Amino acid sequence: MLLDELEYGRWLEAARRTLESAGGDLGRGDYDWACFKAQQAAELAVKGLLHGVGAHAYGHSVALLLERAGEALGLAVPGDVLECGKLLGKYYIPTATRMPGPRERPTIITLRGRRARP
Repeated sequence: MLLDELEYGRWLEAARRTLESAGGDLGRGDYDWACFKAQQAAELAVKGLLHGVGAHAYGHSVALLLERAGEALGLAVPGDVLECGKLLGKYYIPTATRMPGPRERPTIITLRGRRARP
């Protein structure tokens, strides 16, 4: 299978910029944005690979996109990589969809049920 390096590179650059932005958010304590952008960066990177090999790239689940990439390439995606994709989804969904009350700031609920620092 041939890789369209130009198309893949375009998406990968967007992923790198998004991840760099997430790092800035993390450094400022903007944890909700850091989580959201980390997921977006992974999504862009995997979608870039899918577009690069001419496969369909739709949806927002990094884990499902990774599975689709594995199928398109005829490779098994390591379980720990899929688990990381699932973990990103767990942090992405609440930051992308939760609407805070009128006097509260959105926060991230950690996997252990504790709130991350706002």
